[in-house]
Amino acid sequence: MLAVGSRANDFGIPGVREHCHFIDSRNQAEDFNTALRTEVIRCRRRRTAPRSTSPSSARAPRGWS
Repeated sequence: MLAVGSRANDFGIPGVREHCHFIDSRNQAEDFNTALRTEVIRCRRRRTAPRSTSPSSARAPRGWS
């Protein structure tokens, strides 16, 4: 959720501080933008990386036969 002109509040809910990016300033917004772009690029690289052609990687996972 994004709310312009507000201050982040975790309302005391356990886990929120550990798993959220609070964006209350321009610096926090820039840090979040950098982290998000880095993660997107990392995921795209992992997805487009050449896959192994070894026989063990070609097998279907257990229970998928």
